[in-house]
Amino acid sequence: MPDTESENIRRRVAARFSESTTVPEEAGWQPLTPLTAWRRPEDDPAVRQDAIIASYYYARRDPLYQRAIQLTRAYTFGRGLTWSARDPRVAAVLSDFMDDRDNAIFSRAVGQWELCERLLITGELFPVFFVNCRTGRVKTALVEPLEITEIITDPDNQYRPLYYRREYTALAWDWRSETYQQPGLQRAYYPDWYNRHPERSTFDEYAEDGTRLTRVVMTQLKVNSHGLRGLPPFYAGIPWIKAYKGFQEDRATLTLALATFAFKAKVRGNQAQIGRVAGQLGRSVAGRYGSHSADRERAEGAQTWVENDSMNLDQIRVDSGAANAYQDGRMLRQQVSAAVGVTEPDLTGDPSIGNLASLTAMNGPQVKGFEAWQQIFRDFYRDVFQFVLEQAQTYGTLPRDADLSFEVDFPPIVTEDLPSLVNAVAQLLQAQSLMAREFIPWKRLAARVLQAFGEQDVDAALDELQTTTTATPESAATDAALPDAQAEALRRAAEALREAAGV
Repeated sequence: MPDTESENIRRRVAARFSESTTVPEEAGWQPLTPLTAWRRPEDDPAVRQDAIIASYYYARRDPLYQRAIQLTRAYTFGRGLTWSARDPRVAAVLSDFMDDRDNAIFSRAVGQWELCERLLITGELFPVFFVNCRTGRVKTALVEPLEITEIITDPDNQYRPLYYRREYTALAWDWRSETYQQPGLQRAYYPDWYNRHPERSTFDEYAEDGTRLTRVVMTQLKVNSHGLRGLPPFYAGIPWIKAYKGFQEDRATLTLALATFAFKAKVRGNQAQIGRVAGQLGRSVAGRYGSHSADRERAEGAQTWVENDSMNLDQIRVDSGAANAYQDGRMLRQQVSAAVGVTEPDLTGDPSIGNLASLTAMNGPQVKGFEAWQQIFRDFYRDVFQFVLEQAQTYGTLPRDADLSFEVDFPPIVTEDLPSLVNAVAQLLQAQSLMAREFIPWKRLAARVLQAFGEQDVDAALDELQTTTTATPESAATDAALPDAQAEALRRAAEALREAAGV
């Protein structure tokens, strides 16, 4: 293909897909930046900083933005995630990690809520992991996304990070002056946790003989991004939140203006007469909270206003047009609702919008959205747990033959129909007893039932059941003959329980 034709194709593609960059039409012009970087606002530090600062501001000051974050956080983590491991040695390693107070950001409910809020506000998380190379224990911390100024990637794969550059101000408390001292801007490099042989690492510690004592690595969880960095997922709703906020402020101003004056008096006379009447009216007006009398909460009603022919007193029109304003406000709120993925009734707490059928239908996409958030954090926790186990095998006492399989579960988003669940469990247990066949492993079934009934510590409850359970019906005998109707009912119950248990 001739060079001129290739350049023309590049210009046409750039003009089609770039809104902010002007591509010259004259032949011979060559863009100085790659085409792939032109449509990535998340990789622009100025855009990302503006988005994060605006998200923090409205997350604290605006009811709609705050409500969207609260609902997403509550439906994602709820009472907190649960986990289980088959191998007791693996369970011990994960328990040590989750029980460590330094890892509360991952293990405690308030820490999990903070993780979710941070991801919703900033669009990315940068956890740091401190590995003790003598014991294999792992401790964690978080770094603010605005402090990460560069992600150094593999030259052959731009989506594989190797290092994270952090620029920050380290504060040190000075006991003499009793103030924080700022030694200046610091720069550090954290290897990615999949960078197996990093050549540069700022915080790794070594003994005199060259033995590494502490390994410090970082990873990234990002959303709302096609590039290397994340953006706040609700960022698209901020312009409409601003518009709705201004609209409501104008409505409040109008309401205040209408409440300022209730009557209009026209006096036939000179300035002195106008002043005298104004003083009389001022002395006769009720106070802000009712009568001037200290022993009365409100002014008396049905009083008679006395006037003469020299003055007309008319009531000012006080219709604020609230009905039309309500519909106007809904149009703005609906844009916010679309941006944050929360239905308008849930976002505003307005129960008058729709009926049960319509609200149930609208909740479908919203529930899918919350399930997607749960899956994002489920994958993230699996990666973290896998990293912790790998360090325990490399530097700790976890043997290589350990079964590293584990499960991470989140609370159900939709409230369980407990009577239906109990009925299905009863039919399933009857079927397993009659057929001498285990449709669902008893521990998985028990965990599912315990979660449905609100059990907080499922692992402890399963341990108690383990001590009282003598045997499970694993040895299958010949199938018992059952009536067709009963067999069909048991089959449906088993399928329902399999679906509920996620098997």
